[in-house]
Amino acid sequence: MKKNKELSILIWEHLSEKHVFKAINNLALINIWSGNYSEAERLIGSIDNYSECQYLMGILREAQGRYQQALDCYRNSNKEEAKQLYNKLRERWSRNNYR
Repeated sequence: MKKNKELSILIWEHLSEKHVFKAINNLALINIWSGNYSEAERLIGSIDNYSECQYLMGILREAQGRYQQALDCYRNSNKEEAKQLYNKLRERWSRNNYR
């Protein structure tokens, strides 16, 4: 299983060097989930699609605990997933702030 994961990451890295969007997206998410935020930010910065970039940057900022910035990023994306994450984060964050 570990070998498959390593091979997948190598393939995504190769494809991201060729600017294949899905590979960049997947690598950015892997780096966010593993806590490698600087590499995730570098990858996200290489994405040409503004809406997608804002969506991923929102996920990154949320993972970093920078909730207001995450909300701003989600709001700047026109992706449906970003709208859903915006609503969930806003509800969760406001609930925690007013306890």
